[in-house]
Amino acid sequence: MEFSRFIAISTSFLAFSSPSALEIASARVASLASRRTMLQRTVRNALDIPEDWQILSNSGDAQYTAALTVGGQTFNAILDSGSFDILLFSKRCTFMCGDITKLYDVDKSTTYSQGSINSQQIFGSGSTLSEEGWESISIGGDTVKEQIFWMVYDADMPILWDSSFQAIVGLGPPGSAIKLAEADALDAEEKLEALQERGSASEQDLATAQKLADHYERVVNHTKGENASGLVKNLGLETWSICLGKVYGSDGYFIWKDTLPQNEPKGVFQTVPVLNDMYWSTPLANVSLAKLPGIINDKTTPLGCHDKKCNAIFDTGTSLIMMPSSAFDMVQDALEKWRALSGNCKDLSSLPDLVFMIGDVRIRLPPESYVGDLTGDADSLRPELYEHMPHLKEAFAARDARQALLKERASGLDLDSGNSSDFSDFSEYWEDSEDLDSCAPLLMTLDMETEYGEAWLFGLPFFRSYYTSFKFDLHGNPRFPVGESISFAKTDPKCQPISHVAPEAEQFLPVMDHDSAHRVRLDVSKIRVPGWLSKTLAEKHARH
Repeated sequence: MEFSRFIAISTSFLAFSSPSALEIASARVASLASRRTMLQRTVRNALDIPEDWQILSNSGDAQYTAALTVGGQTFNAILDSGSFDILLFSKRCTFMCGDITKLYDVDKSTTYSQGSINSQQIFGSGSTLSEEGWESISIGGDTVKEQIFWMVYDADMPILWDSSFQAIVGLGPPGSAIKLAEADALDAEEKLEALQERGSASEQDLATAQKLADHYERVVNHTKGENASGLVKNLGLETWSICLGKVYGSDGYFIWKDTLPQNEPKGVFQTVPVLNDMYWSTPLANVSLAKLPGIINDKTTPLGCHDKKCNAIFDTGTSLIMMPSSAFDMVQDALEKWRALSGNCKDLSSLPDLVFMIGDVRIRLPPESYVGDLTGDADSLRPELYEHMPHLKEAFAARDARQALLKERASGLDLDSGNSSDFSDFSEYWEDSEDLDSCAPLLMTLDMETEYGEAWLFGLPFFRSYYTSFKFDLHGNPRFPVGESISFAKTDPKCQPISHVAPEAEQFLPVMDHDSAHRVRLDVSKIRVPGWLSKTLAEKHARH
C-alpha cells in the first residue's frame, strides 16, 4: 500500500472513530437532506409538478440524482441510460468511495442476501470492484423485494471525494449487459491466446490471463442466469422519461412508467426508432451551427454528418455533448470570432443554435447547451479526459490570470473609506472579471466509428431542451428487453410537454430564452462520461 493511501485511510479512521464525531456528522447529513426534501416539496407544490414525477437534484450542473432506498437506507443515485446494473457504494469500501457516513451499511440491513461472484465496473469517472448481492430496493414509488445489485468494496473514482451520489442505476437496454459481458470474455480469451502463441510469456502472466478469461466466462453464464433479472424487467418498465430545468442550478424530473408519449395529442411528441439494442442511439444527420445573420454566422456552418453516416447516442449519465474533433474545432473557431466581438457568457443571444436531424425530426439546441462557465479545479479532472477537453487548461489559465488581475486592482482600493468612486471601480473590475470568467465550450471530443457511422453523444444539455422518453420493446425476450424508440417534445418552464407551433419537423424547436439565468455553470470536478469511453481511454492511457 502506498504511504499516501495509508495516511488517507488512517486519517479517515481517526476522523470517524469517535462516536460523537460520527453522530454529529450523521445528524448534519440528515438535517441537510431533510431541508432539501422540504424545499423540493415546496417547489413541487408551487409549480404544480405531478406527484409521480421523481425530482432529480442538481449538483454543479454536471450530475443529477434521485432518491433510492436500499435495505431501508436512502441514497442519491444517478439514473444512467448508458449503463445496465445497480451499483451501490458501501462502508466496506475503505478508499475513494466518498463520505462514509452516506454509504450503504450492509450490517444495518435485514433484507440483504450475499451473491456468489465479484465484478469490476468501468465508468466515465473511474472503476470499481464489487460483489453481487440481493436487496429490497425502492425507487419512483415502486419496490422490488429481491433485486440483484453490486455492492462496491473498492474504487478508483476521485469524483467520489466530493460527489453527490452513492449509487448508479443503469437504465440502458438490459440485453446490452450480456453483449458487453461476451465482449469482455472474448477480449480476455484473445489476450490469453496471444500470450500462448508468443511462447515467451512467463508462467505467472499465463496464469493471470487464464484466471481472467475464466472469470469473464463465469460472468457471461451468470448474466444469462435466471436470477440475474435487472430493474427494468422487475419493475415491468416499458417507458421512462427525463426533463431537466433550464435555469442554472435548477433540478430536473424523472418519470417512471410514463404514459405521456402515448396519450398526448398528435404533434406533441416526435418518435424515432433506436438503431440497436446496445445503447439508446438513433440515426443522426446534417449537424450544423444555424445561420445567424449580421453577427458571426451569415450562413449555416456544417459541422458533420452531411455526406456520411452518423449515429446519436443519448446518455443521461454523461455531463456534456461529445462530438468529433473536426466539429469541435469549427465550434471553437466560431466562439473565437464571437469573443473578438466582445462576446461573453452573460449574453449568448449572438451565438448560433446547434441544429441537426434525428431520424426525420429536426432538433434545435440553444447556445446554452454548448457554451457556459467552467467552475472548480482543472486538476480534479481525470488525466485521460484532458485530451477530450483540449480547451480546459487554457480556459482555467485565463480565468486564474483574470482573477489575479482583479485581486491586484482591488488591492489598491479602500472599500472601508466610504469613497463611492472606490466602490464603483471595484464593482466595474468585478463585473469585467465575471463577464469573462471561464466562458468556454461545454463540449468534449469523441472520435469513434461504429457500425452505424460516426458517433456523437448527447448528454445532460439535450435534456434541458427536450422532454425525452425512452421506450423498451417488451414483446421479445421479457427478461432482457431491448430499446424500441425515443420520443422528443419541447417543454414549457415547468417541464410539461407542449404542442409544436406547426406539425412540420422544421418547426420542432425548443422553448428557450437567452437569459443569463439559463447559462450553465459547470463544475468540472463532477464531469461524467460513459463507462465504455472511460474503459477505452484507460487502456489507451496505459499503452502510453
